[in-house]
Amino acid sequence: MESSRKTGKSKNRINLYHAYYKRKGFYEFIYSKGLKAALIFIVILVLLWLAERFIIDTDYIFVSVIDNIPDWQVIVLFSFSEIGFGIIPPDFFIVWSQKFAQPFLMITCLALISYFASFISYYIGTLFRKIPRIKLYLDTKLEKHATKIRKWGGVLIIFTALFPLPFSLFNIVAGLLKYPFNHFWVFALARIPRFYIYAVFLFKIFPYNA
Repeated sequence: MESSRKTGKSKNRINLYHAYYKRKGFYEFIYSKGLKAALIFIVILVLLWLAERFIIDTDYIFVSVIDNIPDWQVIVLFSFSEIGFGIIPPDFFIVWSQKFAQPFLMITCLALISYFASFISYYIGTLFRKIPRIKLYLDTKLEKHATKIRKWGGVLIIFTALFPLPFSLFNIVAGLLKYPFNHFWVFALARIPRFYIYAVFLFKIFPYNA
């Protein structure tokens, strides 16, 4: 009897959340942004595949580049990219991890770096909040992102963590808005499985041949 009541409450809560996100346009946002991100990702992969097949040996170029850059410098570059505005897509670093004897161990390192980098991005946002001029500028420039976080909160953080979207930018906005950190770090955990999921596909499409 007690278990059936709990099940009923859980269903009611899910229905309420569903109605809320539907009313606030979250599903429409997921569809439009998710589809757009997926299409861009697919187009880039197709262009790289065509370039390798008919124009240049991308494997040779890729190997030449990564073999001439110290690993620690690549990791530092990745860390700064994840803390800042995600200028370099993490997918390049996922492909790079294949050079190691245990690539998924490096994938784990990259995933954890990205996850903990989100804390730093969040903290940067809280610091920006204390500087009136910067806060005013960001409130104007990032108003659209801030509105989304206010409406959708943690679900949006999960979505940006999983898809090719500016995850670090939304983390900064979350800190700027003083989004509760005790909720933020839980939702940001979605960033970790992203690296494993993408690695499974990218390793097959762009195998590393040293």
